[in-house]
Amino acid sequence: MEDAVRVLRQAEGNEKLPNLFKGRVPKDFTAQKAIHKSVRGLIEQSHKDQENPAEYRENLYALAEFYCLGYEVSCQELFDNGKLKRVSLPTYPFAKEKYWVPSEIKQPSAVSTNQLGI
Repeated sequence: MEDAVRVLRQAEGNEKLPNLFKGRVPKDFTAQKAIHKSVRGLIEQSHKDQENPAEYRENLYALAEFYCLGYEVSCQELFDNGKLKRVSLPTYPFAKEKYWVPSEIKQPSAVSTNQLGI
């Protein structure tokens, strides 16, 4: 918790800190196609570099910089490259209960005025 407070206090200042990314995007920002292609390339390269932590980290830093400049970085494309799967994380190591949100959300049924007593 202390580290988080320290980093937030440092972020308030204007100095450039390592691994801290911030930016202000103007309302009239227009993305340049060439840079957008670079962002897409970095996302694709990050999938290849997942086994190389240093290269992967550098890709993420570059993507963070582009994001702070106003470029869209799709988290779904970045982190969901077909390798993600659900993992059971019980609250107790030997518990068998599952606490996943149902894949289909049931719509509430209509209630008649008779049931409401109106």
